[in-house]
Amino acid sequence: MDAILLLFLTGILSLFLGMKNKPVLNLCLNLVGLLSAGLLMGFHGTYEPLLKSFSETLVFEGEKTLVSHSAIALILFTALIQLASFSKEKNDQSTYGDLNALMIFALCGGLILLGATDYFMFFLGVEILSIPVYVLVGSKKNTTFAAEGALKYFFMGSLATAIMLMGIALTYGAVGHFNLDLTSSPKPANAFYPEILLPVGSLLILGSVLFKLGGFPFHFWNPDIYQASSKNVLGFMVSIVKISVFVAAFKLFNTAFKNMGDTWNLALSFVIIGSVLVGYLSALNQTSLKRMVSFTGISSTGFALLTLLPNENASYNGLLIYLIPYVAATLMLLFISMSIDAKDDLLQSFEGVGYQNPILGFFGLVAILSLMGIPPLSGFFGKLLILQDTFKAHHWLGLFGLLSSIFGAFVYLRLLLIFFKKSEGSSSIPLQSNIVFSLIVCTLIAMGGWIWVLF
Repeated sequence: MDAILLLFLTGILSLFLGMKNKPVLNLCLNLVGLLSAGLLMGFHGTYEPLLKSFSETLVFEGEKTLVSHSAIALILFTALIQLASFSKEKNDQSTYGDLNALMIFALCGGLILLGATDYFMFFLGVEILSIPVYVLVGSKKNTTFAAEGALKYFFMGSLATAIMLMGIALTYGAVGHFNLDLTSSPKPANAFYPEILLPVGSLLILGSVLFKLGGFPFHFWNPDIYQASSKNVLGFMVSIVKISVFVAAFKLFNTAFKNMGDTWNLALSFVIIGSVLVGYLSALNQTSLKRMVSFTGISSTGFALLTLLPNENASYNGLLIYLIPYVAATLMLLFISMSIDAKDDLLQSFEGVGYQNPILGFFGLVAILSLMGIPPLSGFFGKLLILQDTFKAHHWLGLFGLLSSIFGAFVYLRLLLIFFKKSEGSSSIPLQSNIVFSLIVCTLIAMGGWIWVLF
């Protein structure tokens, strides 16, 4: 909780520094605040926290690998996004501090979502995470697409919030309390039709979570919103929003609803198959980087949802080893796009990057191979662990996941060929130190992130 308080204060100071139009000082403040929050989160439980009153509603220890590693990853990715986008975003000094502050406020919501132990904090985390992102999507100036995308995202996000509230209300009516861990315990005598309300409530909460993740059939907003966003906001949505909601969903459906596998097993299987098929088939002929990231993200959501299936042998290591390197590799593609300063959003802007700048070509190669799941990169180990757990309890879904991974590799192969296609008359691409540093950190995660998670 101390890390969240520190981040909130950092966001407030970032707003005030934004009024002074000092982007360099603003970035330094944010990076120091994020680094300090990361250290507090890493050493959480080894010191006496300042805010003891929240010790029971926000818990960051226990499942150490799942919660603490996810929290550190959120803070790290936020810092890398702000660092990599500095070269371009600093030119608009009037809004630089505001946008960075909104990212930090949204990060606070993501951390609350990770540590939530009751439905109050769960809902509060979702809203604190979502509302700043609505504004961030519409922050891109001189284009109507950003305003349209922000409006769409806000309206559909409000609908998802209403669905979540209805699901929480039905769940409370069934069990008589808001504690997540006690939802799966024997129902009290005064419970109101728990055999009806609890399954319906869990499905409504699942639907709202799928909207935040962009899973089928709630994926329709993804391509337009991603394309309307600037690259740094897109990276924030791909990383912070996806990781925090996924980890929270894993905790929710493996604690509160762990005894209800038969109720939503069929529904989740339908969502997994639909997400993977719609995502990869739609990504085949995309010419836009942002839309390709969107559709492949829908497929990755479907694949990661395999970890939510009822499975006594399920491990959250597979989810983290798959999700964190996936985010790192996707951010690498966005950072490379920032580095080449592509005015458009076409995949063809990557043509010949491997020849124009071999360093960027190496980073692109690592990113794409990790997304394809090629050993010995972390993407391979993440997929391997998820498929291993899935095959033990759901053989046919495990086989589907294996075949989808093979098909997904061919989807990314097209981008790899574009990267290393010879183009005549092209000039060299200059390197920016802030982007290179961010790419190096993401490369280390894509290559050895599985070691960090396991050990």
